[in-house]
Amino acid sequence: MRNYCRIIVLFILCLFAACQQNKPAEVVETPVAGPVVDTTYELEEIDTLSVRWNDDFASLFLQLDQHRYIGFPHFKSGDSVRWQVSNGIMGAYMLTKALGREEVLDSLIDWRIGRYLAVTQGRLRLESGNEFTQMEQFIKQFRSPHKADLDMDEEGQDRQLEIIYGAYIPYFFHKLLRNMPENKKLEASLECERYAWRKVKRAQRRLLVALYEGNAPVNDLLGLAKAQNTNKTRADLELYFALTRKKYVTSDTLYEKLTDQFAYYDVYNGFIKDIKATEKVGFGKKIKALTAEQNAWMAYIYARRVLSGKLTPEQEKVYDNATNRLQKWHIVQLKNRFKGYGYCSDAFRSSLLQDSCSYTDFYKYVPMKLDAQF
Repeated sequence: MRNYCRIIVLFILCLFAACQQNKPAEVVETPVAGPVVDTTYELEEIDTLSVRWNDDFASLFLQLDQHRYIGFPHFKSGDSVRWQVSNGIMGAYMLTKALGREEVLDSLIDWRIGRYLAVTQGRLRLESGNEFTQMEQFIKQFRSPHKADLDMDEEGQDRQLEIIYGAYIPYFFHKLLRNMPENKKLEASLECERYAWRKVKRAQRRLLVALYEGNAPVNDLLGLAKAQNTNKTRADLELYFALTRKKYVTSDTLYEKLTDQFAYYDVYNGFIKDIKATEKVGFGKKIKALTAEQNAWMAYIYARRVLSGKLTPEQEKVYDNATNRLQKWHIVQLKNRFKGYGYCSDAFRSSLLQDSCSYTDFYKYVPMKLDAQF
C-alpha cells in the first residue's frame, strides 16, 4: 500500500513538472519609444558677411535657411516646415536689426508666410467680425506647441517670436486696408502713420535702455514691446473695422481728448525734474532720450491727426477715440517712469498707475520716484 501511494505521488510530481516545462513564457511588453529628437545643435549669431542683404526676398531667405537661429528640437522634429518659417524669420529679425533696416521686417515676414501658404497650398480665410482672432490663431502655429519642453533660452526665443509676430499683425491689417480700392486716398497717410509708429517704438526702447544706465533687462524690453504691440493692434483694429463695416460704432470705452499742455509739457517736465533730482551727474543721456521720445510721440499723434482728417465723420469719431486711448496709455507709461514691464514684486506693480484707471486717478496720480526699488 505504501509503495502504491509512493507511486501516485511520484506520478503527480512528474505531471506537475511536465506542465511547468510546457507552460508558455510570460510576455513582457516593452514600451514603444517615441521619435528620437536630436538636441545636439548650436545656435548661430547673424553674420552679415555670410548672410548678405538682398532685395530679392527669395534669395535672402535661401541664405537664412542655411543657418540655425532658434532651438525647439521637438517642434523641428514634429513640424519641420513651420519650424523653418520661424527659423528664417528669426534670422531676418536679427539681420534687419544688425543692418538698421527694421522697417523691412514686416514685409519679409509677409513674404515668408505667403511663400509658406503657396508651398503648402493653403489659404488664409478671415471671416468678417472674427478677423483678429483668426489671424492670431494662424500666427500661433509658427511657434512651438511643446511649451513644457522649452529650456530657459528657448523660452526667451519663444517670447521674442511672440513679439515679432505681434508686431506683424498690425502691418497685416494695414496692408489689407491699403489694398482696398476705396482706401487708395489713404495709402500715403497710412504709411506715414506706420512709419511714425516705428520711430516711437525705437525711441521708447532707447529711453528704457537709458533709464537703466544702458543695461535694460531683457524681460523689461520684451514687456515694453508686448505692451506696444497690444495697444497698437487694438487701435489698428478700430480703424480696420471703421473702414470695412458700414456704420461701425466702437464697443470700446469713450476716452477723453487730452490737452497738449498736459500730454506734451506738464507730464514730460515732471519726468525731467525727476531725472535731475535723482541723478547727481550724468543725467544728460536720460534727458536726451526722453526728449527724443517726446518728439517721436508728438510726430506720431500728428500723423494720426492728418489721417483722421481724411476719414468720414463716422470713421473719424472711431479713429479719434482710439487716438485718445493711445494718449492715455502713453501718459500712464510716463507717469510710471517706464517701470513694471519686467520682473517686480506684486506690491510694486500694484502701486503703479494702471491703464484702466479712472480719469480722476489718472490726473491725480503722483509718479513714483525714478529710483524707486522693485
